[in-house]
Amino acid sequence: EYNPDDKPFECNNKILLARCYVEALSNVTDPTMPCGGDGARLTEGSFLSARGAGSHGTHVAGTAAGNYGVEALNSDGEFLGLISGIAPRARIAVYKASWRFDGGIRGFLPELSILQAIEDAVTDGVDVINMSFGGGASDNLDSVDIALLNAATGGIFTIASAGNGG
Repeated sequence: EYNPDDKPFECNNKILLARCYVEALSNVTDPTMPCGGDGARLTEGSFLSARGAGSHGTHVAGTAAGNYGVEALNSDGEFLGLISGIAPRARIAVYKASWRFDGGIRGFLPELSILQAIEDAVTDGVDVINMSFGGGASDNLDSVDIALLNAATGGIFTIASAGNGG
């Protein structure tokens, strides 16, 4: 989804589809805006669109589908060698459901948005769903777990983070 207020940027041919979800955020919704929100409280550097802000999801996508033979540079610009993604010929469908807001709300993931993103990914015919966020181990199934199980039953390879608890 396109937001005309985003600053122009270059993108390669890796991104096939991009969607974003803010409908569950009733305090920022505005149906006339891209993704359904007004962005008044978004953290500086975040985008009210499917565009990433160079954070975790962007990093995971680059690791998974990064081009072959790309020059790696350190923070001083020194050449470190050539690197490649795990599947350099892969393409990416982006389903952005996580948002950063001012006032201490960081990485907000409304369950309704996550469920809609999973449903859309299944409908769009993706081969893999990577959910690179997590909240730790639990013996209880929630609605996101069930949606991922249903996607896996339908032949989609699903990956879900187990959290950062070690």
